[in-house]
Amino acid sequence: ELRACYILGNDKSKTKALINCWTTIDDGESGIKTAAIVELEDGSVTLIHPQSIKFLSGIFNEYSWGEGEE
Repeated sequence: ELRACYILGNDKSKTKALINCWTTIDDGESGIKTAAIVELEDGSVTLIHPQSIKFLSGIFNEYSWGEGEE
């Protein structure tokens, strides 16, 4: 299932994107890191580090947190 998000730029910009899946990459020097494979509005695909992603709100409404339950 695709997940809507914003990609946060260093200049505080936000780019709309859809996360397709998570993957791991080996950047050689620092070792293996987690990255998201995302599709941008123009159809291009890129890898994004998790720190640069802000998910859109709303998905938590689909889950039960047990509020009001004993």
